[in-house]
Amino acid sequence: WTSPICKSRHYKFTSPSAASAFAFLIESRDNSYVSPPCSVRGKLIVRRTALHEYLSQIEGLLDENRLPEAAAHCHFILQQYPRHVDTYCLFGRDLLEQQLFDEAADVFTRLLSADPEDLISHAGLALAYSENRDLQSAIWHMERAFEIDPYNRAVQDELRKLYISRDG
Repeated sequence: WTSPICKSRHYKFTSPSAASAFAFLIESRDNSYVSPPCSVRGKLIVRRTALHEYLSQIEGLLDENRLPEAAAHCHFILQQYPRHVDTYCLFGRDLLEQQLFDEAADVFTRLLSADPEDLISHAGLALAYSENRDLQSAIWHMERAFEIDPYNRAVQDELRKLYISRDG
């Protein structure tokens, strides 16, 4: 793994198995720390990074369209925190951008089981279903997103497009 994301203190390991043995350090949801692995000159280095900073940097990877790398980082976090909702949200976004709509729908469905009122999950499911030509499900989820935030212009526009697609 090569990562530009690593910052602050670092720990050197000579093998990937030693790095995988290095556990995440958890203090609280806002002060969680992760140790994303980095490869520098053939040696595996693990640095301690705040989880919220790591997620911000993964968002940067998504914005730069470095989708496989962002997915790998999401997998890394989810191996240690299998129920981390914010990471699932980024992973779902990554899957949508990679046009893996079935997988994205699965991720957003998991997110909705954790928080049924999540705007992003409903909108993500609507996009995934619309790309898979399941307009009824897409409209249903976009309507839920609209109920959550009726003043969101993007949700209004998408819902309008879905209605036009359905009604012709």
